[in-house]
Amino acid sequence: MTDTAAATAAIKQKTKILRITLAVTVLSFIIFLITLTSSQWVVVTYPPNFFSTRQKMYLVRSTYGIVWECTRARLTNVSVFGMY
Repeated sequence: MTDTAAATAAIKQKTKILRITLAVTVLSFIIFLITLTSSQWVVVTYPPNFFSTRQKMYLVRSTYGIVWECTRARLTNVSVFGMY
């Protein structure tokens, strides 16, 4: 009788672990799909007259995705354009 009870408890524990693992996998897959299909993750708005030495221009706003960066910047106080 104890062997049957121990075997049943082990099967229940393994089933619980399997269900938790399956739920985490499905949740991770959904988050992964959202990550790949979203066009913007982070939007950064810079203070006025913020000069970027890396891009050598005045930054206005940047949006970041998983693979790309889109920056709105200006070379002077007049022109505004986007970099892709």
